[in-house]
Amino acid sequence: MLSFIALLSLFGAPDAYQAVVVDAVTRRPLAGVAVTDLHTRAGLTTDAAGRFSLPGPVAHFRLQHLGYAPAELTRTRRPAGPPDTLRLHPQTFALAGVQVQGARPVVLSGYAGKLKYLSGALLVPEYQVASRFRPDATTLGSVVQRLTVKFRDNHPTAGRVRVRLLPALLTTPFTPDLTRDLLPAELMYTAAEVAALPNQELVVELASYGIRMPQEGLCILVEGLPTLPTEQFVEINPVWTIVTATNPQDKATYRTTPANEFPAIMEATSATTVETVSRHIHGLPWRIHDVDDKHRRVENAAVSLTLLAEPAP
Repeated sequence: MLSFIALLSLFGAPDAYQAVVVDAVTRRPLAGVAVTDLHTRAGLTTDAAGRFSLPGPVAHFRLQHLGYAPAELTRTRRPAGPPDTLRLHPQTFALAGVQVQGARPVVLSGYAGKLKYLSGALLVPEYQVASRFRPDATTLGSVVQRLTVKFRDNHPTAGRVRVRLLPALLTTPFTPDLTRDLLPAELMYTAAEVAALPNQELVVELASYGIRMPQEGLCILVEGLPTLPTEQFVEINPVWTIVTATNPQDKATYRTTPANEFPAIMEATSATTVETVSRHIHGLPWRIHDVDDKHRRVENAAVSLTLLAEPAP
């Protein structure tokens, strides 16, 4: 954590990025928001007025606060005027009690038809893979009934896995909107819990939340995390060993773990409209998975969404 004196010095620095974090609904400043500088991995918290400052002129950081959806943002220092205003959304904003009468389940899957090049991607810390599901005329506005994630049976002993349901940003390639979690609580699983899943398949029922399929589609994001919440990712060394630490500046806290001890998500190539992107380090550009235009095939993670499509009137 940065000291109070260091925080004050940053606010006086001419190249510092300055911001205030507020509740997206009430516009009330939020004190005690955890801010992680994704350039340096340094951490600090907002003051009583919701303010914080980071070295500029470009800041890339993550905001986390109990009861609010986390946000990952990149901002540029303002040349003059008041600090930037950042809004955190309460995690309950997506909840709505719904009843869909006579609805038919429609499964949107990263796998379709004949599969080729079946493999697995290790969910080591900071690795993220996101799949976008787009609606057609029959599923636009449908309620999300469940999501599924298929893992490889590699008997993991290290790491944790987090699953998020996010809106999609209309970029090329698409990117998940990391600022808006659509689920009211985190879906977090230890390596032991992943290993114990029946058939290595995670199934999460979501119909009671009333989340509807928007025009731009929805993303399932699956990411790897360190074994302990207090640990941070440090590096992948040349022998494919993952290094984590409770204090990256203190090598006495370093821990090394073979990469193949972490959970792995299944992947395959098939003919489907689902698209998948991934990245190995937070903050790096997203990479779209292989696309075979000749055979209309795309490489996707083994994830799916089941929608409750309402019958035509």
